Amino acid sequence: MDRAVAALPRDGLTRYAELASYWLGYQFEGTERSAMAWLRDDPHASFPKWILAQMYLGLRDPADSEKWANEAAPDDGITGLRARITVFEVNYYLKADLKAARAALERIPAGARSTSQRALFALWLVAMAEGNFDQALQELERAPEAVFSDRIYHGPKALLAGLTHQAAGRSEVALSQFSEAEKLLKAALEDDAENEELHAVLAYPLACSGRSAEARGELAWLEPLMRGRAPSIYGDPIVLLMAHTHGILGYGEEMVVWLRKVLDVPAVPAFVPAPLRIYPGFKKLIGLPQMQALLAEFSRLDQYGSGKAAAPMPKSFGPR
Repeated sequence: MDRAVAALPRDGLTRYAELASYWLGYQFEGTERSAMAWLRDDPHASFPKWILAQMYLGLRDPADSEKWANEAAPDDGITGLRARITVFEVNYYLKADLKAARAALERIPAGARSTSQRALFALWLVAMAEGNFDQALQELERAPEAVFSDRIYHGPKALLAGLTHQAAGRSEVALSQFSEAEKLLKAALEDDAENEELHAVLAYPLACSGRSAEARGELAWLEPLMRGRAPSIYGDPIVLLMAHTHGILGYGEEMVVWLRKVLDVPAVPAFVPAPLRIYPGFKKLIGLPQMQALLAEFSRLDQYGSGKAAAPMPKSFGPR
């Protein structure tokens, strides 16, 4: 595919296709080369700036990620919106700085904040970390869709509402939301039975509802597909969900196996240990011995969030 793209005329569509092909496959050296070539010809282009911001986020380089995101942010379209959300991601996933994360989201115009699924999910994350559960629910209610279809979270709004009610101690309401999420996911899987994201999300409400055997069945379907697969922009959220679900089921060792796969290499979302302490789903698992050992093992990654890392993360790597 890369050779075919390289043979096409150097117009905007070709540049987009080339850069996207590198980025979607986490080919960071090619991503950087393609983005910089685009910017040499068109210094005002916002899309390659945003891709560079995402790349440096994945490499856990907060300074360069925020720099490129701020350069892309003036774009008045979807790229500018996503660039502003990238600034949130730097502060939440790399620094666990809730004040700065919320400030980044408040830079987004109110109309865009209430219509972008990625922005609403980010607002939900911050409210959950702050313990403002009613506000978290209000953020979700802004979304007209019953199912989010964003890359960062692809699943029912009801699942997020269930997690919110569960955190607030409203267990019966939470169970009803998990049941609604299950119903929506199974309906979607009737039309797309091989969808890995949907299977990963389905395991989660099943586990939260105490239906361990069914949740394990979903994980058993996924694990052979994900094990040994090269990291990619679409694979990381699935791996993160699998780790979540194993933890809820009480399988601490399996949780650590999958969570290590988003800590060991560049990833988006680009976790370091600090935000795992505030992230919904992991917050209550922090005390597990396996999680404590994992956080100690990867404590060096917190240096990336502080900007004090001794060396950058590698830009090339093999399968997980």
